[in-house]
Amino acid sequence: MSPIFETLPAEPLPSEDTLRAALDALRSAPEMGLPIRDPYTGETLAVLTRPQPLPPPRLGGMATPLGVYLHDGVSGGGAGPWGLVLAGASLCSLALLAQAMMFVLLQYAAPRLPGLTHWAASGRTPPSIRRCIVLSMVCR
Repeated sequence: MSPIFETLPAEPLPSEDTLRAALDALRSAPEMGLPIRDPYTGETLAVLTRPQPLPPPRLGGMATPLGVYLHDGVSGGGAGPWGLVLAGASLCSLALLAQAMMFVLLQYAAPRLPGLTHWAASGRTPPSIRRCIVLSMVCR
């Protein structure tokens, strides 16, 4: 049974009421809907309900080197799986390039900045920078 029928009041609206009267009764009623019944047979002719807002569409996407890949949780379209693979590979290569640049920079800067090793040991540095600092000290 639908949840709307479980919350219907015992007193239905008569079928000869006007639409204005039915809407006023629905606004003042705490229930989700009001049944409209035939006064002679008692059969439910219709159920007047409050409009429910539609949920927003679930849609996600990612920009890839081959275009945009869109997905709604069921089906996807656009750049395709190779675009996602290339996006992951390019992000990984950029992260490795940034770490290599930091390593080279710290190789040059560490001997000239004695406070750098204390800063790395303090625990206030991000783990990736701390690794680069430690590697630059070890590789000397």
